[in-house]
Amino acid sequence: MTEDVRKPAASPGLATLVRRLPREIEPPAQLWERIAARLELRVGLGAQVGALPREITPPRDLWPAIAARVDGLDAEGLRAVADTLRDRLGSGVVCVGSVTDGKVSLIAAVTNDLTKRFQAGRIVQAVAQAVGGRGGGRPDLAQGGGAEPDKLDGALNLVYDLIARVPA
Repeated sequence: MTEDVRKPAASPGLATLVRRLPREIEPPAQLWERIAARLELRVGLGAQVGALPREITPPRDLWPAIAARVDGLDAEGLRAVADTLRDRLGSGVVCVGSVTDGKVSLIAAVTNDLTKRFQAGRIVQAVAQAVGGRGGGRPDLAQGGGAEPDKLDGALNLVYDLIARVPA
């Protein structure tokens, strides 16, 4: 008895994909360079986050808040910094900004217990307008950006003004 063994018909799309595959695989040397650069960024991020306050003591009659500049981070890194600072606060408002390639990135975070009083979307919107941009998001987490990096420090100080308007 002989069995009829047939090869499955390959789709035309698969042949095209197989031909393109070797060109799309990143050479190991380039991959290691990207990994090393990413690790350098993470090490730099760790040093910058370590320099930020460990314990936050807000001024009297002011809600707990941190507004900080941490340059050179992408949105993912900025969100990690905001999450770390929000965890350190326990209850409060965080807004962090970064300048990368001449553009401003912003992340605002509000702890869940304060989202009825402060909304991250409104905070980041005000800060983003001050740096010539836009922003928005959820009550607990929002992001934005702008095109005027020289105004970032002053814009971050707006966070304290915004929360000071809300009675304790």
